[in-house]
Amino acid sequence: WMVHSFPTRRSSDLFKQVDFTEARRSLEKNAPGLLEFGQRLENAWANLAKGRIGLGDARIAELEAEFQRHPGSPDAVLALADAYMAKNDLASVRLATALYEALVETDPCDAFLAKLADAYARMFRFDLAFATAARRTWQPDGGFGKAARQIAWLAATSGDLPRGIFELERILRQNPADPEEVMLLLAGLYNDAGNRQQARVLLDRIIAETPAVLNVAKTAAAMRQEIGN
Repeated sequence: WMVHSFPTRRSSDLFKQVDFTEARRSLEKNAPGLLEFGQRLENAWANLAKGRIGLGDARIAELEAEFQRHPGSPDAVLALADAYMAKNDLASVRLATALYEALVETDPCDAFLAKLADAYARMFRFDLAFATAARRTWQPDGGFGKAARQIAWLAATSGDLPRGIFELERILRQNPADPEEVMLLLAGLYNDAGNRQQARVLLDRIIAETPAVLNVAKTAAAMRQEIGN
């Protein structure tokens, strides 16, 4: 990380500058769905004022000010949440998670769900991370492949291979338009879990049903050779 030479402000000073009464009025009028999010943020900033955590980042201060000006704007909420996530410390990730939760409650689109699942994983709340990633397959703007990749990553990161296998099997039962990538990820989890027979079955199916020139088929062939008979 680069060290910036910006002057820092105490968290209590930042808290004094935020007019939560006005922010709440704006939320009630323009975006009642984000009101709960505003209350969560107010509680988080109250903790800052008590000195429990301190951010001291000029860019985040700018984004917090932007949120104060436009508390009902999803763009302002998302920018602030992403900035908190980028700090990658527990206190900031908790703040980011609260913002992502509010965004998902208001608009459970694929992009917001993906970010929320990642935030849960950062806090080692993997059960919620899996469930949130699985919700991506329910959205019209989502994709089975994208959700499957996140689920496989969560399984590898958490070490919960059975949960990853369960979720990917569920995706396959939904008959995705392009099941090859899901099967490839599932074969990898089965292999890692020690079930090489099931991994071979999936890889053989990919090889038989997918044109050999495609990367997924090439990867499946390489994995199949590595696993052996």
